[in-house]
Amino acid sequence: MIEDNEIFSHGKSALLIRSGANPFVRRNRIYEAKGSGIFIHDGGLGVIEDNEIFKNALAGIAVDNLSNPVVRRCNVHSNIEGGIMVYDKGIGVYEENLIVGNGLAGLEVRSGAAPLFRRNTIRDGKQGGIYVHNRGKGRLEGNHIIGNDHSGILIAGFSSPIVSVNEIVSNKIYGIKVMTKGRGDFQKNDLRGNGKGSWDIPQDCLAAVKRKDNLVD
Repeated sequence: MIEDNEIFSHGKSALLIRSGANPFVRRNRIYEAKGSGIFIHDGGLGVIEDNEIFKNALAGIAVDNLSNPVVRRCNVHSNIEGGIMVYDKGIGVYEENLIVGNGLAGLEVRSGAAPLFRRNTIRDGKQGGIYVHNRGKGRLEGNHIIGNDHSGILIAGFSSPIVSVNEIVSNKIYGIKVMTKGRGDFQKNDLRGNGKGSWDIPQDCLAAVKRKDNLVD
């Protein structure tokens, strides 16, 4: 168990979990790494709970290559790049995290990754709330995506998330913006009160975007 520590690094990641390692990481402050705050790599596991992860040079948490952590109730804020990045077929469960004021997307999902991301708050990011691209997948359920400088969710590049029962409000551009070759299934989301409207979907993506019972302006 890694608990109640100050973990910082002037090298790469402050904490590396890899190759089936399965630690409990709880109530730590993880900051000022030259890479990601926590890098879960190459089949890493772990239960990551109640940590503050901030001011790292890359993402607060990065997950790749079939790594499958559980990340709960962490405060992921003020990282120079993104809050949480899941890529290269990474998976995992991410719930009840507070993801605030990061330099890129609060959550980025790409390259075949498929996380379950539920009941998180993603707000006040310097770009979009969630960015799913390059064949990203996953489920986004019951999240609060609020006050980001771009759209609440952006989707591109053959990505196809399932997005349901989220509050996606008060973002500066759109609630959900679908870009080139984006797709997805969107049900029972609240998309009211965004700067330019609830949706932006190109004509050639409409057939691949499923929408049902969403609240819109």
